[in-house]
Amino acid sequence: MKIKKVELHAFRAYKNKENGTFNFINGNDISNFISIYAPNGFGKTSFYDAIEYGYTNNIDRLLKNKNNKDIAKSEKNISNNEKQYILRNRYSNSDLDSFVKLFTNKAEITRSITIPRRGASDFKFDEKETENKYFREVILSQDWISGFLKEDKPEDRYKTFIEYFGDKELYKY
Repeated sequence: MKIKKVELHAFRAYKNKENGTFNFINGNDISNFISIYAPNGFGKTSFYDAIEYGYTNNIDRLLKNKNNKDIAKSEKNISNNEKQYILRNRYSNSDLDSFVKLFTNKAEITRSITIPRRGASDFKFDEKETENKYFREVILSQDWISGFLKEDKPEDRYKTFIEYFGDKELYKY
């Protein structure tokens, strides 16, 4: 599967789809390799979360860190009258739809984020909700990238990359 385009609207760091649309088509070709680079605070993690959420209906890094769920529960207990936004951009107008749209060479996937009721969260923290679990093994997560970049030798990084992706002709890209 190749990602052609991503639209994020009222999702995490992206307030509207005008600022949250990413097109990966060059002429008639879909990009073979996508790397996102930006300073801290520009939405890289939100972008990755959107891809993962769109494809798997979950975000692994939020599930892995048990503190996230505990923090969400404690915030909920502090203010039972407030809605807790984890996926939805909290500064977006509540009348706006919040969604992630992935346009791929195989399908178009749309995930809507509902507005939580008072005292509830818009994210379930439930591993059972995860679809397409293999996705985590074929896309470079932020944690995996960090480990990858900490390799001492560039040759080791290249070898690890090739082992995961199996493209012996990577130099062509």
